[in-house]
Amino acid sequence: MGRSARGRLEVTWGRVEHEGAVGGESREWWGESGGGVGRGSVDLECAPGGMLRDVSVYTPGQVAEETGFSLDTLRYYERIGLLERVGRNAAGQRRFTQDDVGWLGTIRCLRDTGMPIAEMLRFAELVRAGDHTIPDRLALLEAHDRRVEEQVANLREKQLAIRRKIDYYRAVVDVPQCERRGVSGDSG
Repeated sequence: MGRSARGRLEVTWGRVEHEGAVGGESREWWGESGGGVGRGSVDLECAPGGMLRDVSVYTPGQVAEETGFSLDTLRYYERIGLLERVGRNAAGQRRFTQDDVGWLGTIRCLRDTGMPIAEMLRFAELVRAGDHTIPDRLALLEAHDRRVEEQVANLREKQLAIRRKIDYYRAVVDVPQCERRGVSGDSG
């Protein structure tokens, strides 16, 4: 499963058609790259986390562990409408579905790439409104992708400055002690 040491998810785009959906309605989700799409539910090979295999509902703790979101964040996302209302068992305890976990993978990706909550809410609205909003979703994601690309370019520029500093310090270390006394030009 595509998780880093901190439990973060690596995700790609997918679609799942729901059995009994009116007019071929489908649900968008993000799952690990290289997986397939199953009819009627998210293929757990593609959904976030290996722990969630062969289970139809998940506790908040399981979802928090798999997604890297805190329990408070999960409640907040539900309260503001970023996550649809989470179902509850007979005792009133939250129980997340495969769709919820897949959607949280989407939110994780958007959040980790710097999308503001207001835009994530707009995206969620569009997804819930149906397939006729796909052009709007595409425009929103393309704009976000451009911002991500700018962030990556900015980081690359800063990385080059760091590498120049590394090269400078390596050169200083390689110079014999007697020659080092006259070395200047380090501005930090």
